[in-house]
Amino acid sequence: MTELLADLPEAFLFTAQRAGAGHHGLGRLQWRLGLPDGPPVATGTDVAHVEDGPIRSLHVISPEPPLLLSLRMIRVSGRGSKGGLGK
Repeated sequence: MTELLADLPEAFLFTAQRAGAGHHGLGRLQWRLGLPDGPPVATGTDVAHVEDGPIRSLHVISPEPPLLLSLRMIRVSGRGSKGGLGK
C-alpha cells in the first residue's frame, strides 16, 4: 500500500465520504480516492485505535484489490496508455 500511495498522481485526492465517527478509542472514516471532478478509483474505510493521543493501530479496508487499483490509477492518470504498465 505504501508504494501505491507514493506513486499517486499529484491531482488525486483522498476525500471523506461522510463525517468520521468515533467511540471509546475507536474511529472510522469512509473515504474515496481519485480526481476531484471524476469517479473514484478506490473507496474504503479506515478504522483507527487511538490511545492516549496517537493512533496505535490503523486498519484500511478497501474492496479494491491492489492490482486493480494500480491499473485504474494508470488508466486515469494517463500513464501506460501505449499498452505498458510502467511509468
